[in-house]
Amino acid sequence: MAIGGLFGIERQRVDQKKVLTMKMLRPIVLHIWLAAVGIAFGPSCVHSQALSNKQLRFIKANAINIFPNTQYEQGNWEGVLDKIGDKRIVLLGELNHGSRDNFLVRNDLIRTLHKKAGFDVILFETGIGEAYAVDRMKSRISPKTMTYSLIGQWQTPAFEELMTFAKENDMSVAGFDVQRGFGGFFKSLLAIVCKELGIAVQDYTDLEDQFGIIKKEIANRKGVSPASRQRATALLTSYRELQLILRSALASGNRTNDHQFVLQTLDNRIDYMKYMLDFSNDRDYSRRWAARDRGMAQNVTWLLEEVYPDQKVIVVAHNFHISRFNKHEEVMGEFLLPQFGQAMFSVGAFLGEGSYEQNGEKALLAPDTHALDIKHIINACDHPVTFIDLKSKSARRSSWLRKKIIVNDSFLDLSGSNTLYLHKCFDGMILIEKSSPPTK
Repeated sequence: MAIGGLFGIERQRVDQKKVLTMKMLRPIVLHIWLAAVGIAFGPSCVHSQALSNKQLRFIKANAINIFPNTQYEQGNWEGVLDKIGDKRIVLLGELNHGSRDNFLVRNDLIRTLHKKAGFDVILFETGIGEAYAVDRMKSRISPKTMTYSLIGQWQTPAFEELMTFAKENDMSVAGFDVQRGFGGFFKSLLAIVCKELGIAVQDYTDLEDQFGIIKKEIANRKGVSPASRQRATALLTSYRELQLILRSALASGNRTNDHQFVLQTLDNRIDYMKYMLDFSNDRDYSRRWAARDRGMAQNVTWLLEEVYPDQKVIVVAHNFHISRFNKHEEVMGEFLLPQFGQAMFSVGAFLGEGSYEQNGEKALLAPDTHALDIKHIINACDHPVTFIDLKSKSARRSSWLRKKIIVNDSFLDLSGSNTLYLHKCFDGMILIEKSSPPTK
């Protein structure tokens, strides 16, 4: 609404021809005027209107202010570390893959977890073979090159900054996604291992090139041709053959990390081809997504038990994957619960206003005006970044925080939902007031 229109409403109060008297009209117009001014001058004026005084008191008492400014450095994470306690696995999420502010806030928490809580490993939502290939040569490559193993949205200065910190502090970097990562780094590692074991390199290194082509064919939303399905089946057979040859060659000797990661990556290639071939037949998206997250959980379990058995680990991924609960889908966090539930601390991240990158810049939606929205909570915090513990005794006594809360600007499930039971999904949540797209 235009500002002139707002004052036009106010001027109507002096019109003596109106039926209502000025005395009767004043409170009505004042209410309209204040609401309209809130709309005209920005969302911060009206965001907290969905919250009661009791809810506002709870937020004031329980929200931990992390940063006094928007530089996102050297935050006050002590209260969060107290909540994490002696957990071995901290899962750090993001609302979507395209918020610079989310990236930078998480970077600062990762630095703190390393320096003050002894976390030495970062697991990324990227291909297990690609991330390992980068980690094994991180002393010889730049932090920027290291980011090329990550998804495209993460190939940004914020992740270069994180990789710099990992290099300087000798933190291990790994991936856990069953899907192939980026940058083609695994192909060279496969060639090195094949050559070392006396396996004809030329017979198998081109499998990775074929994989890239066939992967696109069997993921085609318009359908998969019989010829593509046949090529995918042949590739699956070739990966299985290579895996058997490698296992046979390694049967009598000690396996190095190179050997372990090559075998695990081949397992991932086989699993991926299998569930994508199933998908090409049944077009069951839920089954496909569940297969991916189950594979992720299996990779995380393998990394925790076989590669980093005595180390504390940070897991970086979308909120969807690190969630401990999803009403409609099967997600990684749920798969990890039976074995690691007591050792896990899952932190969802949420954004207030601004924009993010997703195939172009997108504006964050305004908060809902009829139901409780996560953005109402963010704006009631009135700080650049805050943390709320969702498992504390005070949180358990807050029934309103244990009901469905609107969460937009993110993928929640295949049914297109936009509500979450936050206390079921996460142990805590980071609330970020503003968001902007990252620089590529």
